[in-house]
Amino acid sequence: MHGQKRSEYKSRLLHPETASKLALKAQQWNALSHELLTQRRRLLSAPPSPPSADDVGSGNGDGAAATPPSPEILLTLTEKMLTVNPDPSHLWNIRREMLLYLIQPSSTANASPSPSSLDIQAELKLTAHCLQRNPKSYASWFHRKWSIYFTDANTMLRSELDLCAQFLQMDERNFHCWNYRRFVVALLAELEELVTNEWDFTTSKIQDNFSNGSAFHYRSKLLSLILETRLDTSSSLKERHDGIQSMAREEWEHILMDAVFTEPDDQTPWWYHRFVVAWATPPIDLKNNLAEDEYQEIVEEYEDLLFEMRGSLQELLEVEKENEMSGNVDTRDESKGAKCKWAYLGLHLVISSLLKSQRDNSDDKRRNLGEGMLPDGTCNLVEEAIDCLKELEKIDTSRKERYNMLATEIFRV
Repeated sequence: MHGQKRSEYKSRLLHPETASKLALKAQQWNALSHELLTQRRRLLSAPPSPPSADDVGSGNGDGAAATPPSPEILLTLTEKMLTVNPDPSHLWNIRREMLLYLIQPSSTANASPSPSSLDIQAELKLTAHCLQRNPKSYASWFHRKWSIYFTDANTMLRSELDLCAQFLQMDERNFHCWNYRRFVVALLAELEELVTNEWDFTTSKIQDNFSNGSAFHYRSKLLSLILETRLDTSSSLKERHDGIQSMAREEWEHILMDAVFTEPDDQTPWWYHRFVVAWATPPIDLKNNLAEDEYQEIVEEYEDLLFEMRGSLQELLEVEKENEMSGNVDTRDESKGAKCKWAYLGLHLVISSLLKSQRDNSDDKRRNLGEGMLPDGTCNLVEEAIDCLKELEKIDTSRKERYNMLATEIFRV
């Protein structure tokens, strides 16, 4: 978990009393492992039907040895071991194997497997206990997913969301939990209400901490789902792309501006900014599927948003320059983006996107230009983009060649 020092943990292991206790636990663990594997081998090697009295009484072994163990014994053993250490995947595999063994059709009837015969609550209780020991146990989260597949009860799935909220309260960046939460969302039927609640959940988590990359990533996955909740089934292609532009503007004005103005040196919101710009970019084939005037409206909405971003980021950089001149940023770590490295990169992204959009949508003007010439109205943007790269070369000298390469790309038509 974040904030725990590995050195402190290792130092505790060097204490003689602790080392002795761990050695004893290791012996006990090895004994349980041996018993588990032995019992599993006996069970799986047993004939499909119970042995007859003649088989038991033959000279091939006594009755106790011929009788295979029950799956419940192996379930008890795996539970005992997993509550101590929830990480070994092979233990969870054996547990699932035994659970499926219990619900397989009997040899005397043509019944189908009955998932309802599984004690799902017992599996959820076990994984909850294991996750308390290790909230980032891959195997525990996977087994919980596997268990959830056997139920379609909304109340149970919603309780899973509550559990996720508890774990994210403990560690807001637990990507395993964010991933599991997304899995549960996909299973719920009432998608519109749920997605809206999830959207609000990420908003609150991001506002609590603008560095929460897992929350931003989860939000990026929800964007398209939220868009669907705002559209009718009969919405046209034009209405869909209007909705995309509207949502992109909302994300900029209500989420990203707060984040980048509050923490301009934090890379996390700048990643989401890049994602939103790319998501809002009209696809290249859209022009072929819309009327010319409808397509131009979409492009104008997109470019208006970029111009708004450009103005805000220029204002941010001016404020940061004033702070730097007044000595208010001396303690900032340049390796984390001090001197507004990420703001310059964000501004360069916006200007580059504007240039590309204007070039792609100025066909008539471009036909009258020679190779390497720029359409009218873009010269100032080119100068601004180059200025950004020059500043980045000063701030981030180790990537000077990359910025030189980006400068050459500006002039490509």
